[in-house]
This record gives sequence, C-alpha cells and structure tokens, in this order.
Amino acid sequence: MCALSGRGRNCEEIGYGLHAFTGEDVHPVLWGYFPAYDWVALVGLFGGLEELPFHHPQLCLDIKQWAIELDGPELPHQKGNRHHALLDARWTQEAWTFLAGLHPAGVERRAVGLKNLGQFQARRG
Repeated sequence: MCALSGRGRNCEEIGYGLHAFTGEDVHPVLWGYFPAYDWVALVGLFGGLEELPFHHPQLCLDIKQWAIELDGPELPHQKGNRHHALLDARWTQEAWTFLAGLHPAGVERRAVGLKNLGQFQARRG
C-alpha cells in the first residue's frame, strides 16, 4: 500500500491513475523540478524501471536542467505554498510553458527508448 494521507492506493491503482493522467499519449513526457528523488520514489512504487505501467518513459526530464541549457533565465515565481504536490505540479507546468516560449524546439523532447529492449520484450512475452 502507498499512502500519504487518507485512503491508500495499491500500485495497480496508481498505475491506472498515471495512465489516466497521461491520456492517450503514446510517448508521454514527464517533467519535474529537480525530480531525481521523486522519480526514484515513483519508480520504486512499481519495483523498478522495467515494471513501470503501460508505455511510461524510464526517466523524468528536468525543468531546471532545461533552464540551465538556456543560460539560466529566471523562472516564474511559484504562487502559494511550496512542497504541496498539486501546487508544485501547476508551477512546473507554468515553468515549462515559460521555457517553451523561449525555446519552442525544446517542446518536442521525448524520453523514448528502453535499455535492454530485447530483454524487456522477452519478459513481456
């Protein structure tokens, strides 16, 4: 069971929630702000990269790294409480939109491909 507060969710429920969140995108791109720890925690819920549900990528792209690549423009300031998951997610979207305006080609970034694809396909049958 995985729970922060309230009713816990099992990993299958979380997987379907992620699937609903990413919709029908065959190559969803997940972004975060310094997301390394959050990504490790999320992947750990499923037991590892190879166990991620559906067609989810095996990495999360970083808003801060993109900003650094663009010579460090000042990102929009976050409104409201920090470290509140929903508010942080909304701010990440705002920061992504800001950077996309500065670098439209960056919008097309995709995290596709799998390490050891043959082994992965063999396990999935």
